[in-house]
Amino acid sequence: GEYSLYYVGLILALVSCFCGGVMNVVVSKCSSVASPVLVNTSAVLGLVMSLAYCIGDSESLIISSRIYAMSWQQWATFGGLSLSGLLAFTALAKSLQLVSPNLVSSLRCVELVLAFGVQSLITMEVPSLLSCVGAGLIIIGVIIIAYHASFEKLEDEVIRLIKNIGRPNYEDR
Repeated sequence: GEYSLYYVGLILALVSCFCGGVMNVVVSKCSSVASPVLVNTSAVLGLVMSLAYCIGDSESLIISSRIYAMSWQQWATFGGLSLSGLLAFTALAKSLQLVSPNLVSSLRCVELVLAFGVQSLITMEVPSLLSCVGAGLIIIGVIIIAYHASFEKLEDEVIRLIKNIGRPNYEDR
């Protein structure tokens, strides 16, 4: 009953993943564009889209005569979300210009692990053993992806050494 729109949520999450992947690749290709330009463009277009949504939503308080009904806590929440979103996108845009989109996407999975920690602090409940194992697997996967190039070099070196076992060494003569 709590998740009556469960499948709609899953579909939206998949769309979000797809759009995020496309955004990561496109932003990484914009390495010649300054990060502030990308962030400001995103912020302005985001503001336009949110204003259009508020105009179209009859229950919206922001662009209505009922704007005074919003508490200072709601305004603080909106401000905090806006600032943290801009800071996150600024860091994302710059990181995508400096390293590969695959690595950035992998590192962003650590957000899930951090969410477990934040949730534990807020709810004062210890995560389950299965959640901790999953978090550990995520961290291990991110480390493997981060050091993938080093592992490939090591693998090539090991293969070369194995192939040379038993061959005469001409440097000893």
